[in-house]
Amino acid sequence: MRKYFFFLKKYYKKLIILSVVVLFSSVINIMLTFLSGAYLDVLVENATLQKLLFLCFLFLGASCINLVLQYLISYIMTPTTEKLIFDIKTYLLKHLRSIPVLKYKEYNVAYLSKRIEDDSRIISQFFIDNYISLIIKGIEIITIFILVFNINSYVSALMFIFLPLYFMVYKKMKKSLFDKNMIAREKSNTLFQDYTYQLEYLEESVINANFENDDRILEQKFGDYINSINSLVKVNSKLTCSQNFIIAAMNICVFIVGGISVINGNTTVGGLSVLMSYFMQLIKNITYYIQLGQKYQSIKASIHRIDEILNIPITTNGTNLCKSIDHIEANISFEILNQQILSNVIFESVTGDVIGIVGNNGSGKSTLTKVLMGIYDSNSKIVINEKTNMNDIDLFSMRRDIISYVPQKISYRDVMVADVFGQEGILMHEQLIELFSGLGIPFSNEELIFIQSNWMKKVNELSGGDQQFISILHTVIKQKKVIIFDEPTANLDFQRVEFFCKIINLLKVNKMIFIISHDNELDKLFTQKIKLSKL
Repeated sequence: MRKYFFFLKKYYKKLIILSVVVLFSSVINIMLTFLSGAYLDVLVENATLQKLLFLCFLFLGASCINLVLQYLISYIMTPTTEKLIFDIKTYLLKHLRSIPVLKYKEYNVAYLSKRIEDDSRIISQFFIDNYISLIIKGIEIITIFILVFNINSYVSALMFIFLPLYFMVYKKMKKSLFDKNMIAREKSNTLFQDYTYQLEYLEESVINANFENDDRILEQKFGDYINSINSLVKVNSKLTCSQNFIIAAMNICVFIVGGISVINGNTTVGGLSVLMSYFMQLIKNITYYIQLGQKYQSIKASIHRIDEILNIPITTNGTNLCKSIDHIEANISFEILNQQILSNVIFESVTGDVIGIVGNNGSGKSTLTKVLMGIYDSNSKIVINEKTNMNDIDLFSMRRDIISYVPQKISYRDVMVADVFGQEGILMHEQLIELFSGLGIPFSNEELIFIQSNWMKKVNELSGGDQQFISILHTVIKQKKVIIFDEPTANLDFQRVEFFCKIINLLKVNKMIFIISHDNELDKLFTQKIKLSKL
């Protein structure tokens, strides 16, 4: 758990201020209790109006100050907690970017997102809520014990007798709390995963119209979740009932002992009121520590789940920087789960080549390109520029600076067409048109109209063919040395296929291009073919 404290370092100034504010608020709360008792004693003693008003104004002033302090606590604590949650989530995201992609694919995206969100929030709130209270509540307990002892030593003795029972009850049930909490968390994430899946594939669900089966699956997952919650509630209820019984017994004893003390004249009415208030505050603080133990079982579950992610080894990555790729010599093999996908796929390519990757579905075409980019770890031999083994290269910088990959399924965030090209410094559609004209690829009237009319539209609102066209244009202006297209013409009409061919003929002069395709129209572009068959 200590390793998570480093997230708090950047907020240490705010946390120090928060600690001081919480401490002052604690002191005022103790003082307000004392003032309430003093007020009762003044009434019993038939004191003057002046003294009553003085105590009232003193109580009002302290209450106002405490309200300001509570506002400051909330003002500092809430945004700090949210920032800490973001820090943990970002840290996990960076780690996930570094692990093998195939390992990441073992997780359902919706499940993983919900799991990270829940666990990051639980850990952050636990740290922020308790790192100060853990100490201050302890100081309050000691202070109140001293004050109670000075008012009535018998009551303080009773507290020493009952309070250990409080801890014994929790200690007996903490293991069960942890186990039930862990199960409930997993069932919650699984339910969220299935619900998100049904939203993601809503169109297919409507087409198949098999809603009864979809509902049955969702209800089954919900039933598993409810059962896990019921089991957790049972354990929590047993613990709560046991603790409340002990509190009730302590209350009765304090009433009896305190009442006898007032009757015998050993304690004033105000003193008994203070005694009862301090007793309840003491119980509240003791309960805080018990609940802290319960929360700790929950945070242990969250830490355990986050550790599972952080303990996934990161992918191997070389240190040599590759400034350009002019030659590739490869012998590629790849298997997953003891299933051979690619076996001794041998080829050699140089700048100016357009390599077609063809084969039936499931033959490993996309897998080949991902091995070639270093996305998938394999035992392949890939030599770059005749001298450097690809395993020795910094693959992240290579993919960022040298390789453009255009997937078959285009996925853009919620951005406009203008934003896509704005990333490359193209701020107006006229600039894009001029750039392609300068490259010797003038747009047709239809393409000009398309660019002008859709420049401020969201990409996700366009058709699949339009999105693919945008992606191709975006790839061209990146000017990367190696370009990999995965089924680039799958959604394009004839005119745009011809436009794509013009682009390839222009680009291949000083680039290396790989094209996965079933389109015979593109055969004329290929300088060589890699034919794959399903093993």
